[in-house]
Amino acid sequence: MQSDDQETLYSQQNLWIIDERLTFHTYIASDKKLSSIESGLSVGSQKRPDLFIFDRKISFSEPVDDEGPINSLVVIEFKKPQRDDYTDAKNPLNQIYAQITDIRSGTFKDDNGRPVRTANATIPAYGYVICDITPTLEKILKDNDAMPTPNGLAYYGYNRNHQIYYEVIDYGKLVSDAKKRNRIFFERLKIN
Repeated sequence: MQSDDQETLYSQQNLWIIDERLTFHTYIASDKKLSSIESGLSVGSQKRPDLFIFDRKISFSEPVDDEGPINSLVVIEFKKPQRDDYTDAKNPLNQIYAQITDIRSGTFKDDNGRPVRTANATIPAYGYVICDITPTLEKILKDNDAMPTPNGLAYYGYNRNHQIYYEVIDYGKLVSDAKKRNRIFFERLKIN
């Protein structure tokens, strides 16, 4: 909480539980105001995503271009377990859309403080909401045309207006899926 990947060791993060691809990133911050992030992002917003991740394009045939545009944005919101007081005003999808819009409106600066490129609306963006899927949240998801998974423990969708792919994942499903995906590694490493 309220730190970034400069303060937290790589071995201390467990983003693989949500999605293995999240462990490979250029920058990550947790619960920090967007305006205070020291990654070269210049945004005046006071919003504080639970997790904010961005990545630059990586190529195995060329060195990483530190001045190239960012490749993607990820915002993850964690909600209190068993929360069932969601309203249109407290819609977690709208919260993610607003945070990504603020990030996209900012500019990135290099180590010398010179502007590199704008974080514009064409940058792929992904939003995750990790929570218990309760009746009030389920209503909001249906009203936003989110598609349920067959077991009803997650929803997903794409918001065309904001150009954001999102997933809403139940806590129990998140842990269960991570265990299933990584079972062979746990067995090989003899971890229970």
